[in-house]
Amino acid sequence: MIAVPPVFRATGALLLLFACASIACGGGDGDGPACRVDTDCERGRSCIDGECRQLECRVDADCEGGTCDRFRCVPHASSDVTGDVTGDVTDTSPDTSPDASDPSASGDATGPAPSTPGNGSSDPPPPTVQALELVEADPAEDASDASIPFTLRLRFNQPLDASTFVGGLNLRLRDPFERLVPFIAGPDEDDPAVLVVEPAEDAFLRTNARYQFHMNTNVRGSTGGRLDAPLVHGFGTAPLPALEVREAWAEHYAPVLHQQVIVPRIDTFTRVDFDGDLDATNNLAASTGPQEPWVYWSMAATSTHVFLHYLLYFPGGNLVASAASDPPYEHQFVGVLVVVRRTDDPETPFGRFEAALTSSTSLVYERAWRAPAGQDPAGAVSGGDGRLPAADLVDGHRLALFLAGRTHVPCPPSNRPSPPGDCSGADGPNAPFGDGLGRTFLPRTDDEDIAIPAGNGLGPFPYGLLPMETELWARRHLFGDQGDLFQGTTTYDGPAERPPAVDPDAPTPLFPNALRTEERRTEGVLPFDWGAHGDSGTWIMDPVHYVSRAGITLPGPIDDTYCLHPYLDLADPEACAPLLD
Repeated sequence: MIAVPPVFRATGALLLLFACASIACGGGDGDGPACRVDTDCERGRSCIDGECRQLECRVDADCEGGTCDRFRCVPHASSDVTGDVTGDVTDTSPDTSPDASDPSASGDATGPAPSTPGNGSSDPPPPTVQALELVEADPAEDASDASIPFTLRLRFNQPLDASTFVGGLNLRLRDPFERLVPFIAGPDEDDPAVLVVEPAEDAFLRTNARYQFHMNTNVRGSTGGRLDAPLVHGFGTAPLPALEVREAWAEHYAPVLHQQVIVPRIDTFTRVDFDGDLDATNNLAASTGPQEPWVYWSMAATSTHVFLHYLLYFPGGNLVASAASDPPYEHQFVGVLVVVRRTDDPETPFGRFEAALTSSTSLVYERAWRAPAGQDPAGAVSGGDGRLPAADLVDGHRLALFLAGRTHVPCPPSNRPSPPGDCSGADGPNAPFGDGLGRTFLPRTDDEDIAIPAGNGLGPFPYGLLPMETELWARRHLFGDQGDLFQGTTTYDGPAERPPAVDPDAPTPLFPNALRTEERRTEGVLPFDWGAHGDSGTWIMDPVHYVSRAGITLPGPIDDTYCLHPYLDLADPEACAPLLD
């Protein structure tokens, strides 16, 4: 990580500060050891520009007949400013020089000169020390619509003493994974009670991401007051544009889901926070019966294809298993990838179904179907399992998917009569129904409410759609010690390091890899870590490659350059029109 040297610069309306991109900006020729905060130094010394220096003063009142500048007393008449400074710097200390228009201010004036009780000085009394407090912030705490690049404005109850920024060591800007972001910060010249923070021009910023600005208690206000506690201000950037347009595509191709119900408490796909919190370690315990049915969705696109991901979450799985090699688990995800060819035909504004793949977390149960060139998708051929019947491609565009109870393995669709199976590989395309334990779920219409399936009804029940982009991806900062949702992080390390069209100089993106668990092993591995044939992350990071590695030859050319990718911040309105209109 490259460190940006700390430099103050006064230009325009801001006193600008380049903060370090590394943990500390140490070194120098000072009279003490390297440090980060005052507590790193012995008593009587202060941390200035990464060095422990002798402390002469903190406020002007500590300097008789002078001003406290960067912890050293300077005469009032002096216009020198110490430190690493470039450009023009204006001395904003109070003017206490004699006023020539006031005869009492000159040495020739008659009568005793006024004095301040107790010190015999003509200086005004020092201001009363007042604790530094944040009054207002824009973007506000927990806002989620900041544009990129963003500007953070923090208004305090008093002007800030910029000398206490100390080269940026007392200020930090961090991304969702706690990595330091280089930035520029300083009091607004027109309103010194406002601190303006802007990412540096070379900072790599993400959409739909939470950023945190940190200020420690070494920063002082104009009265010498400090914060009662370190300030941590978090806010989010906006997602990619046209979320409603993309949601219409997701609704059009949302599958028909037939769920076998053996263990009701775990056999209803739902949302991760179905129990009202973002603690993933208590979901199985909180699951006491069927939940509201919800499905997460995501969308990526090239100029030729749209890739729609559907993600089903179950709060547990395999609960009746007894073999040590196949123990119960606390979370499980099942995924469906629908491949759609884009068309210019106004009769088919949502393109044409071309292929579909289903996977479980372990990717052992991968299934695929495809439509040969020149044939109706309703007569598509599956990946070696026979024909995909028209009855199972509902309305010509919805995949009909069967999910086994308890294990939630996705089964290939079929309308051929056969005994009920358990979705094992030997069952081929057979549906595991015939025992009366199945429920059917359809994507809801706008006027339908989502409800917990009642009794033993077969449905159909409406299920809701949740954008994974804003529901899970935007919360990716909730991992490890920062929250209870995600277990840890991973990076995309696909066949070519990253999909085409991604800036090769951009940092390798980090992703949450799994939901947290305490009591059981987790199968809640997130799609950011899913892959095919050893390519971790390709399921959602590079669906073009995923489809190719699955052995599917699409009927027609395919563009492998993404014009829309919510996890790599790609949004090209021209190449993706009308997806981003």
